[in-house]
Amino acid sequence: MRIRKFQSAHQERAAKADKQRRAGIEERSHPIERRRFYLDVVAIGVAAAAAIFLLMQQNTMQGQLDEMRAEQRPWVFVSSITAATDLTWDKDGGYMEFNIFLKNSGHIPGTEVQIHYTTFPASLGVDPLEAQKAACAYRPEEPPGDAVFPGEDAKRGKALLLARQNMPQNSSEALRPVIVGCVSYRLPAVTGTHQTSFFFFLVRGDRQPIAADIAVAKDHLDFLPSQYGRRAT
Repeated sequence: MRIRKFQSAHQERAAKADKQRRAGIEERSHPIERRRFYLDVVAIGVAAAAAIFLLMQQNTMQGQLDEMRAEQRPWVFVSSITAATDLTWDKDGGYMEFNIFLKNSGHIPGTEVQIHYTTFPASLGVDPLEAQKAACAYRPEEPPGDAVFPGEDAKRGKALLLARQNMPQNSSEALRPVIVGCVSYRLPAVTGTHQTSFFFFLVRGDRQPIAADIAVAKDHLDFLPSQYGRRAT
């Protein structure tokens, strides 16, 4: 009986000692685990800060690169339009020729320059932006145009036709002809096409309305630019 009691007491003391030993290990391990947790948090914070810094640096460098490219690239646009012939009329409608003057305000030539445009009376009710969009659609089948060099004032001759079927029923009604379109061009040795749109009104120099079947001398015709619908890519 005494042996059993002794064994039971010994087992209790051993279990208590083992419990105390484990509790001590756990108490000592808690600060270590907390230190590891704090170190992990600090490491994650440092990595996140480094990633944000690299991203900001990359964005800054990309912005500087884009700015440098924008400064060096060509910028071709229509600077003015002038009448080359009188506005005359026949059974098909009104007809005249005009000159489009192009300018390159960039630092390198714009190559394969093409002019896409359409003309119509504003009284026809056509949405000029939609007409401009259709006129500016890229046409790869068209032959490439000439280059326009920096500072050059290039002239391109074009024709304007006011078709009879687009005339208002009242022949005395003011037509308010418009010409909308864009200049398409490329950068040397770079793929892709850039465009600068334009929008002009055809008016008489004496500000009298242009009406069907009334001829107007070229010296009395002006093309007035409008900022409406002008954009560059």
